[in-house]
Amino acid sequence: STAEVRASQRAKYSVHDAARLASLRRTACAVPPVPRNDTTDIATVNAISSAVEHLSYTNSVFTEMDVLTRALREHPGEISLKAAKQQISHGHGKAVVSLRDVGQQMDPQTPSVRRPLTTKENLRLEREAVALVRHARDAHQPLANEPLLSRGLSPDQASAVKAICASRDGIIALRGPAGTGKTTTLSELDRLLRERPETTIRDIVYVAPTHAAKGVLQSDGFRDATTVARLLADLRNGKQSLTGALLVVDEAGMQSTKDGHA
Repeated sequence: STAEVRASQRAKYSVHDAARLASLRRTACAVPPVPRNDTTDIATVNAISSAVEHLSYTNSVFTEMDVLTRALREHPGEISLKAAKQQISHGHGKAVVSLRDVGQQMDPQTPSVRRPLTTKENLRLEREAVALVRHARDAHQPLANEPLLSRGLSPDQASAVKAICASRDGIIALRGPAGTGKTTTLSELDRLLRERPETTIRDIVYVAPTHAAKGVLQSDGFRDATTVARLLADLRNGKQSLTGALLVVDEAGMQSTKDGHA
C-alpha cells in the first residue's frame, strides 16, 4: 500500500537526515508562489524556441503538437501548457508559419495542434535549393556517352545507369524501393566513371547523413565514404574540394533541410 511504501522509504533515512528533510519541506511550503505572466515567461520562451529549433532541423514540417510535446518533455514542471500554447501562437509568429498560410489546402476539421507548421528559414532554404536544381538543368556535359554496361544488371538498373550517364543536369535524384539494387547500380556507375578516360569527373565523393549510413556505404565497397557533416566541415576548413568532382549523397532524404541546402 501507499502507507507501507512511504514507511519503507522513510526508514532508509537516519534521524538527522529525516529532520533535515522535514525542515526543507517546511521551508519550501512557506514560500509563496511567484506570480507569472504566462505570455512573457522566459522559461516558456526558451523552451518553445529550443523545441522549434530542434524540430525544424530534423523535420521540414512539424505540428504544434510536436512543439508542445518536446517542450513539455524537455522541461517537466517548468512551463505550463497554457503558456506554451500562447507562446507558439503569439511569440513565434515571425519565425513559424502554418503551411495553410502559403497556399496548402487544409481540412477545416483538422485540430489546430495537428496542422502542419514550418519555419520561414526552412522555406527560404528549400526555395533556394529548388532554384539551384532548376539553374543546374542542362548545364553540364553528360557524364559518359554510350556506356558499356556490365552483364547481370536488371533492366531497371541498366536504365538508371544510362539515364544518369546521359543526364546534363547538375543535380540528379535516384530513387528506388528497398531491395531493388541501388547499391549495385551505384557500383556500376562508379566503375564506368573511373574506367573511362574521357570522363570529365576528377573524383567521386561519397557521403551519407548519418554514421550508420556511412558504415553501410563503406561495407558496400565505398571505403572513403564519410558523413555529410564531416564533408561540410572539411569544405569550410579548406581540407576538401568538390571542384570537378561528382558528389554522391546516399540516403539523401534523411538529411536536414539545412544540410541538404548546404
